[in-house]
Amino acid sequence: MRKFLTLRVSFFWMLLGLLSFANTASAQDYYIVITQGDDAIKGDTFKVGVAAYRDFCLEGIPAGEISTQICEPILAGDAANPAALIDLDPITAQAGYCERGGGIAFDTKAMNIQNAGAEGMLLANNDQANPNNVLNYGTKGAVTNFWGLSVSYNSGQILKLYPGFSFVIITKAVAADTDVIIWEGEGEFDGGLAPWTTVGISCGGADQTVLLLFGIGLLMDLLKVFMEELKSILQQCVTELHFLTLIFMTQMQQLKVTAHVQLTRKVN
Repeated sequence: MRKFLTLRVSFFWMLLGLLSFANTASAQDYYIVITQGDDAIKGDTFKVGVAAYRDFCLEGIPAGEISTQICEPILAGDAANPAALIDLDPITAQAGYCERGGGIAFDTKAMNIQNAGAEGMLLANNDQANPNNVLNYGTKGAVTNFWGLSVSYNSGQILKLYPGFSFVIITKAVAADTDVIIWEGEGEFDGGLAPWTTVGISCGGADQTVLLLFGIGLLMDLLKVFMEELKSILQQCVTELHFLTLIFMTQMQQLKVTAHVQLTRKVN
């Protein structure tokens, strides 16, 4: 009985801990991984900021491989007339690559790139004082059916050396309060999260009920542990029940013998 109670408490705290984890490790940073282009950068990963034009959680992260083309001009606008919408060279790739600067608003750059034929933009920061900073920029609704990302100044200095590259967008979990994270991995879950990776993140809001979505591997591991413990408990219960039965039968036999002796004495 004591072992069963210990199992229940342990399992409860395990689930409670996982629920707490799902409630805190659930938002995401975004990155791009270079999939096509010069071997010098193929496979490299760059952190990116996200523009407000498209809500990645509500509308979905652009899927699949995304091709790029450097905008001409690279500022995606006219520094002599920053507010003007201008005709860039046609963009046949999915994303136009441009640089921050020239006094040209982010939304103007985005509109020029969209009008040139692209469905998204990759903006390189020009902040040399903070060369690893990415930007979260733009105004929601300034352009429609469009998305935007940014890379740091240092990353931009590398990427523009290899025009025509393609990339995919990935995410990485960071601390937050409301979203739900789904994990996958191999082996037991008691060795920490090092061998596990995020395969999906459901975006939540402040009023969203936080639920834990178990990865199949994790759920199977927990069920396996539970079943092994339950089997052990049942085997112990059967053994103890058998032992108690023997004790009961022995006591009944002793009572029967005692009663027989007492009855014999009365008869005699």
